[in-house]
Amino acid sequence: MSIATGRPLSDFGRRHYDDGVAQGEAQGEARGEALAVLKVLDARGIEISDAARAQIAECTAVDQIDLWLRRVATVASVEELLA
Repeated sequence: MSIATGRPLSDFGRRHYDDGVAQGEAQGEARGEALAVLKVLDARGIEISDAARAQIAECTAVDQIDLWLRRVATVASVEELLA
């Protein structure tokens, strides 16, 4: 490991380190978008059950979250969003 950067010095180590960083960034982005879905529902005054809130907040499927984010402005209920 490099003392200055904390990154591994070997090609093998750098490749796996970089993969881990990319995976962490993707998970963080998915979490942020899921929270955005919840904020839009809240701003629109749409009630969110604890179960639906957990389902949305815990989702890590980027495609699913993207679909919810595109639909959240036009649905009338959480049930409609999740259908």
